[in-house]
Amino acid sequence: MGVVKDYMVRKTVSVSEDDYIEDTIMIMCKSGMSVLPVVNEENKFLGTIYGRNILNNVIPERYGFLNSNSALYEINQAAVNLREMKDRTVKEYMSTPDFSCTGNRQNV
Repeated sequence: MGVVKDYMVRKTVSVSEDDYIEDTIMIMCKSGMSVLPVVNEENKFLGTIYGRNILNNVIPERYGFLNSNSALYEINQAAVNLREMKDRTVKEYMSTPDFSCTGNRQNV
């Protein structure tokens, strides 16, 4: 059986909960990552921001499925939604853990 350190990513890109969604989208595009850790000033893990969470707010009704009869309207609505949310912060869209991890290994 392997150890986590054998599989973990050593260098990663992260964002803070106060970063803007517009900047986070750019970071995701440049890094090729659709999921980013959210950390505080001390680099402590606070949660995760998923590209899917952002997309669900851009195209909330039919994520990924555009009806050809209303495609122009839906694309326009997506542009409006994105324009409205670009200045919001990661904190509004991030997922937070339901548990905490420690460096101590315990038998459960």
